[in-house]
Amino acid sequence: MFPSIISIVVACAIGFVAWIPCSFGEPESDMVEKPSPWSMAVDYFHYEFKGRKPADTKLNGVDIYSFEAVSLDLTLLTLKYTMSPLTSFSLIASHVNNYAETNFSGTLYKDRAQGTGDTIFKGTRLFLLSAKDLLILEVGISLPTGSIDRKNASNQIYNYPYNMQLGTGTYDPIFSSVYIHTIEKHQLGSYGLIKIRPGRNTNGYRFGNEYHLGGFYSYNYSPFFIPSLKVNYKYLQRIEGQDNTFGRSIYTEFYHNKRDFWDVTLGLTSNYAVHSKLNLKADFGLPVWQGSKNIDNVQVDLKWYLQLGAALNF
Repeated sequence: MFPSIISIVVACAIGFVAWIPCSFGEPESDMVEKPSPWSMAVDYFHYEFKGRKPADTKLNGVDIYSFEAVSLDLTLLTLKYTMSPLTSFSLIASHVNNYAETNFSGTLYKDRAQGTGDTIFKGTRLFLLSAKDLLILEVGISLPTGSIDRKNASNQIYNYPYNMQLGTGTYDPIFSSVYIHTIEKHQLGSYGLIKIRPGRNTNGYRFGNEYHLGGFYSYNYSPFFIPSLKVNYKYLQRIEGQDNTFGRSIYTEFYHNKRDFWDVTLGLTSNYAVHSKLNLKADFGLPVWQGSKNIDNVQVDLKWYLQLGAALNF
């Protein structure tokens, strides 16, 4: 239901190889100014969701809960050091703004939680398998800088449920790979990501591991017009333990059992180079087919998403 870092990885991969031939094919010259190894990027993501189906579980003949309008605003600030054309290291800070309208047994609650999210440090290595094939491998760790103690606005004794917290509360290793094959203006690719949750946080629970698989196709008609098709699958393991403030009940079983999510999404990416050191990017996505599997059979659909970004080389 909620996006993760893999959507960011894929968004950044679309159109990525367009610069490779010129970046690695030009001879070095003392007359050419070498770019700085440092760069910074700011990316804003907005995801708009809508509840489609309430939970199957009922209490006194009434659906125990359903989601109505749900949105996520995610802002990322990335500081990147390029050690070589093929190797780089990045530190990614985040700000999260969660909003959810949830109907519990006939009563609608409107909740918002925002603040600093978890921070990611990662290393990236590019492998030029051939003139047309690129493999991107990344290893990183998510640092628990996001709060897991946001209080329920309706009752300050309790924390918000797991989906409204800003972080995981644990140090989470991340492993990802992206493969891209380029044929003139066409790109075909696949990706995978694993996020490991090694232990319980200070509130007594452990988020389950995350596993992502998918593929994409894009057509680089021009830097300003890159349509794409993406296929995504995500598997989330169950939460172990329970939050110390609200425990476990029929309202939280959704999180204590495994969950599967899948979608097919049409996208449109536009890039604009203001000058040699500043690049702007916009990416819009519209799912054409999606679904999920969970113990309550509750369904929340992504209506659309938007990414706006700017990258500056110092």
